[in-house]
Amino acid sequence: MTFQPAKGGDFSTGLDRWEGLRESLTSLGVPSDRLSSLREALEEDAAQQLPEGAMGPATASWYERLSEAAKEGAVTLTTEVAAGMIAVEILRFLGTG
Repeated sequence: MTFQPAKGGDFSTGLDRWEGLRESLTSLGVPSDRLSSLREALEEDAAQQLPEGAMGPATASWYERLSEAAKEGAVTLTTEVAAGMIAVEILRFLGTG
């Protein structure tokens, strides 16, 4: 994992935060293969050194693909508001929540 944790934490804090995000999104019904691609997107965006709390283009694209898959029924999320909650959890992970 290469992305920087929000608010200047250390690497281990970043791993803890990833596990928290992963658990939250799993509880909302996000499949493990989609979580793997989210992690890749977060790492790709982290390499761009975006401002803290900014959802980078790779992460935003991941979110759009997940939302579209949920609308088409390819991914079943646990609640109708899960897609919005997923965005909240990602933004919290990035340091804005």
